[in-house]
Amino acid sequence: MSYSKIEAQFLDVDIKIKGSKLETTIYTKPTDRHMYVDEKSNHPRTTKKSIPYGLAIRAKRICSTEEEYKKNKSRIIEHMKNRGYNRKKITNIVSKVDNRERNELLQYSRENKQGLQETRVPFVTKFNKFIPNIQKIVHSRMQILHNSMRLKKIFPEAPITAYKR
Repeated sequence: MSYSKIEAQFLDVDIKIKGSKLETTIYTKPTDRHMYVDEKSNHPRTTKKSIPYGLAIRAKRICSTEEEYKKNKSRIIEHMKNRGYNRKKITNIVSKVDNRERNELLQYSRENKQGLQETRVPFVTKFNKFIPNIQKIVHSRMQILHNSMRLKKIFPEAPITAYKR
Protein backbone atom coordinates (compact mmCIF):
# COMPACT_ATOMS: atom_id res chain seq x y z
CA MET A 1 0.00 0.00 0.00
CA SER A 2 1.17 3.49 -0.85
CA TYR A 3 -0.67 6.74 -0.14
CA SER A 4 -0.60 10.53 0.05
CA LYS A 5 -3.25 13.18 0.82
CA ILE A 6 -4.76 12.91 -2.67
CA GLU A 7 -3.88 9.43 -3.87
CA ALA A 8 -3.55 5.84 -2.64
CA GLN A 9 -2.55 2.54 -4.22
CA PHE A 10 -3.89 -0.56 -2.58
CA LEU A 11 -3.49 -4.00 -4.13
CA ASP A 12 -4.42 -3.44 -7.80
CA VAL A 13 -6.42 -0.21 -7.35
CA ASP A 14 -5.19 3.36 -7.72
CA ILE A 15 -7.57 5.75 -5.92
CA LYS A 16 -7.41 9.52 -6.51
CA ILE A 17 -9.39 12.46 -5.18
CA LYS A 18 -10.71 14.52 -8.11
CA GLY A 19 -12.64 17.51 -6.82
CA SER A 20 -15.22 16.09 -4.45
CA LYS A 21 -15.14 12.57 -5.94
CA LEU A 22 -12.96 9.50 -5.74
CA GLU A 23 -11.78 8.06 -9.04
CA THR A 24 -10.32 4.60 -9.42
CA THR A 25 -8.19 2.91 -12.02
CA ILE A 26 -5.94 -0.15 -12.23
CA TYR A 27 -2.63 0.01 -10.41
CA THR A 28 0.26 -2.21 -11.40
CA LYS A 29 3.63 -2.28 -9.71
CA PRO A 30 6.54 -1.05 -11.82
CA THR A 31 8.02 -4.57 -11.64
CA ASP A 32 4.90 -6.25 -13.12
CA ARG A 33 5.88 -7.92 -16.40
CA HIS A 34 2.34 -9.03 -17.40
CA MET A 35 3.49 -12.60 -18.00
CA TYR A 36 0.13 -14.07 -18.93
CA VAL A 37 -0.17 -17.56 -20.42
CA ASP A 38 1.70 -17.64 -23.72
CA GLU A 39 -0.44 -18.16 -26.80
CA LYS A 40 1.69 -21.17 -27.78
CA SER A 41 1.12 -22.97 -24.47
CA ASN A 42 -0.82 -26.22 -24.29
CA HIS A 43 -3.63 -24.65 -22.26
CA PRO A 44 -7.12 -25.14 -23.69
CA ARG A 45 -8.30 -22.45 -26.13
CA THR A 46 -11.12 -21.54 -23.75
CA THR A 47 -8.57 -20.73 -21.05
CA LYS A 48 -6.55 -18.57 -23.40
CA LYS A 49 -9.71 -16.72 -24.47
CA SER A 50 -10.91 -16.22 -20.91
CA ILE A 51 -7.71 -14.50 -19.76
CA PRO A 52 -8.15 -11.28 -21.80
CA TYR A 53 -11.91 -11.35 -21.20
CA GLY A 54 -11.38 -11.64 -17.45
CA LEU A 55 -8.80 -8.84 -17.53
CA ALA A 56 -11.29 -6.61 -19.36
CA ILE A 57 -14.03 -7.38 -16.80
CA ARG A 58 -11.56 -6.53 -14.04
CA ALA A 59 -10.72 -3.23 -15.78
CA LYS A 60 -14.40 -2.33 -16.19
CA ARG A 61 -15.04 -3.08 -12.49
CA ILE A 62 -12.05 -1.15 -11.18
CA CYS A 63 -12.01 1.87 -13.51
CA SER A 64 -14.56 4.44 -12.39
CA THR A 65 -14.54 6.31 -15.72
CA GLU A 66 -15.03 5.11 -19.27
CA GLU A 67 -11.83 6.93 -20.29
CA GLU A 68 -9.74 4.95 -17.79
CA TYR A 69 -11.42 1.70 -18.86
CA LYS A 70 -10.51 2.40 -22.51
CA LYS A 71 -6.86 3.16 -21.60
CA ASN A 72 -6.61 -0.08 -19.64
CA LYS A 73 -8.36 -2.03 -22.38
CA SER A 74 -5.68 -0.86 -24.83
CA ARG A 75 -2.98 -1.95 -22.38
CA ILE A 76 -4.59 -5.40 -22.06
CA ILE A 77 -4.59 -5.81 -25.84
CA GLU A 78 -0.93 -4.76 -25.99
CA HIS A 79 0.11 -7.11 -23.16
CA MET A 80 -1.66 -10.05 -24.80
CA LYS A 81 -0.12 -9.21 -28.19
CA ASN A 82 3.29 -9.29 -26.49
CA ARG A 83 2.48 -12.84 -25.32
CA GLY A 84 1.88 -13.98 -28.92
CA TYR A 85 -1.87 -13.47 -29.25
CA ASN A 86 -3.45 -12.14 -32.45
CA ARG A 87 -4.36 -8.46 -31.94
CA LYS A 88 -7.62 -8.70 -33.90
CA LYS A 89 -8.85 -11.76 -31.98
CA ILE A 90 -7.94 -10.22 -28.61
CA THR A 91 -9.62 -6.93 -29.56
CA ASN A 92 -12.82 -8.84 -30.41
CA ILE A 93 -12.75 -10.77 -27.13
CA VAL A 94 -12.01 -7.71 -24.98
CA SER A 95 -14.61 -5.57 -26.79
CA LYS A 96 -17.38 -7.90 -25.60
CA VAL A 97 -17.07 -6.17 -22.22
CA ASP A 98 -17.66 -2.68 -23.70
CA ASN A 99 -21.46 -2.95 -23.65
CA ARG A 100 -21.66 -4.43 -20.16
CA GLU A 101 -22.69 -2.05 -17.40
CA ARG A 102 -20.14 -1.49 -14.65
CA ASN A 103 -22.85 -1.62 -11.96
CA GLU A 104 -23.95 -5.03 -13.23
CA LEU A 105 -20.36 -6.31 -13.12
CA LEU A 106 -19.96 -5.11 -9.54
CA GLN A 107 -22.93 -7.20 -8.36
CA TYR A 108 -22.26 -10.67 -6.96
CA SER A 109 -24.24 -13.28 -8.82
CA ARG A 110 -24.45 -17.05 -8.61
CA GLU A 111 -26.69 -17.22 -11.67
CA ASN A 112 -25.61 -18.85 -14.88
CA LYS A 113 -26.22 -17.47 -18.40
CA GLN A 114 -29.78 -18.82 -18.41
CA GLY A 115 -30.59 -16.91 -15.21
CA LEU A 116 -30.73 -20.09 -13.11
CA GLN A 117 -29.10 -20.42 -9.71
CA GLU A 118 -25.62 -21.91 -10.14
CA THR A 119 -25.39 -25.31 -8.47
CA ARG A 120 -22.22 -26.82 -9.80
CA VAL A 121 -19.30 -27.68 -7.59
CA PRO A 122 -16.02 -26.48 -9.09
CA PHE A 123 -13.26 -29.04 -9.53
CA VAL A 124 -9.91 -27.30 -9.84
CA THR A 125 -6.68 -29.04 -10.79
CA LYS A 126 -3.41 -28.20 -12.49
CA PHE A 127 -3.61 -28.35 -16.26
CA ASN A 128 -1.89 -31.28 -17.89
CA LYS A 129 -2.72 -32.38 -21.43
CA PHE A 130 -2.15 -36.01 -20.40
CA ILE A 131 -4.85 -36.08 -17.70
CA PRO A 132 -7.75 -38.33 -18.73
CA ASN A 133 -11.18 -36.85 -19.45
CA ILE A 134 -12.28 -36.15 -15.87
CA GLN A 135 -15.71 -34.93 -16.99
CA LYS A 136 -16.42 -38.30 -18.62
CA ILE A 137 -15.16 -40.24 -15.58
CA VAL A 138 -17.31 -38.24 -13.12
CA HIS A 139 -20.41 -38.61 -15.33
CA SER A 140 -19.92 -42.37 -15.51
CA ARG A 141 -19.56 -42.60 -11.69
CA MET A 142 -22.29 -40.11 -10.72
CA GLN A 143 -24.51 -42.92 -9.40
CA ILE A 144 -21.91 -43.70 -6.72
CA LEU A 145 -22.23 -40.14 -5.43
CA HIS A 146 -26.01 -40.34 -5.54
CA ASN A 147 -26.09 -43.42 -3.29
CA SER A 148 -25.51 -41.03 -0.40
CA MET A 149 -28.33 -38.53 0.34
CA ARG A 150 -25.76 -36.03 1.62
CA LEU A 151 -23.61 -36.26 -1.52
CA LYS A 152 -26.66 -36.17 -3.76
CA LYS A 153 -27.50 -32.73 -2.29
CA ILE A 154 -23.95 -31.53 -2.90
CA PHE A 155 -23.71 -33.05 -6.39
CA PRO A 156 -27.16 -32.75 -7.97
CA GLU A 157 -27.90 -34.12 -11.41
CA ALA A 158 -26.76 -30.82 -12.96
CA PRO A 159 -24.33 -31.40 -15.81
CA ILE A 160 -20.66 -31.12 -14.98
CA THR A 161 -18.77 -28.78 -17.27
CA ALA A 162 -15.11 -28.81 -18.11
CA TYR A 163 -12.91 -26.81 -20.40
CA LYS A 164 -12.73 -28.23 -23.90
CA ARG A 165 -9.81 -27.90 -26.25
